Amino acid sequence: QLSKAEFKTLETRVGADGLSRTLINRHGVRIIAVQTGIIGKFSFVQLLQTLVAGLALLATANVIVTFLMTKILRMKSFYRFHKYELTEDFSTWRNMEAREFAAK
Repeated sequence: QLSKAEFKTLETRVGADGLSRTLINRHGVRIIAVQTGIIGKFSFVQLLQTLVAGLALLATANVIVTFLMTKILRMKSFYRFHKYELTEDFSTWRNMEAREFAAK
């Protein structure tokens, strides 16, 4: 049995008429919570470390998911086709743009 864990109280309430009274006898378990520790402070270095670690985890997850969907999964050809969609070669457009600026 824990010492001081039992809670007992006897409360008296007088009625509104002043002639009656009610005794309230309460029993229970006493729970006491004590908070200890120190107040934290902001650390820019800790913030940067957390951000870098989070970005590294995201990059790792991206590599793993890409590997699984393009090499392992049943519909890998479908996933590969849509992940690496072929587009028009823009080098001709870049060359045209460079010529236009050079002419000005």
